[in-house]
Formats: sequence, C-alpha cells, structure tokens
Amino acid sequence: PVGMRAVQFAVDGGAVDVEQLLALTLQLPQLHSALAQPILGVGADSLARVMVTAKDQQVRNRAAGYLGALAAQGDDKKRAVATAVVGVYAFDTKATDVPWTGEPR
Repeated sequence: PVGMRAVQFAVDGGAVDVEQLLALTLQLPQLHSALAQPILGVGADSLARVMVTAKDQQVRNRAAGYLGALAAQGDDKKRAVATAVVGVYAFDTKATDVPWTGEPR
C-alpha cells in the first residue's frame, strides 16, 4: 500500500525526490515499471546528480541505468544526458574535493 501511494503521488505530479524513488524501486522491485516514467521525468540533471551523490551505491547504479534509458529516447535526450554527466564531473578550479566525495562504502 505504501509503495502504491508513492507511485500515485509521483504520477499525480507531486514533489518527487528521485533518490527516494530509486531506492524504492530497489526495495520493491514490483514498483520498478510503475515508477519508470516519473523517474525519467525528473530529467538528466537530477539523475546525474543522484548518480554522483546518493548515499547508497545501488541507487547510484540505478540512476546511471535510468540515464542510459533516457539517452535512448532520442537525440535531444542524448544531448541532455551527455551535458548533465559532463556537468557533474566538470573541472572546478575552486574545488576542494572530488564531485563524488562521500562515496558509499
């Protein structure tokens, strides 16, 4: 029931925390297909950020998989994914640490 409410909330346009949705798809695999469109709908920038910063390595991996699925949806999406990935790993002369700091253990 909780998972189905999360799906309905995401589908109805609620405020989506993509990291939590990705974690939910790992905990309840039966929701994976129901949450695919809301997760893809957050866009490449959000998915790329989660791919680099999520607390859970499996969530990072799942975000990377969704980025691949998003890129497969056409040239515009492919460019958006490429730009987002380059953006999260962009060189910053003022950086004091790597973008993926706090890597899950």
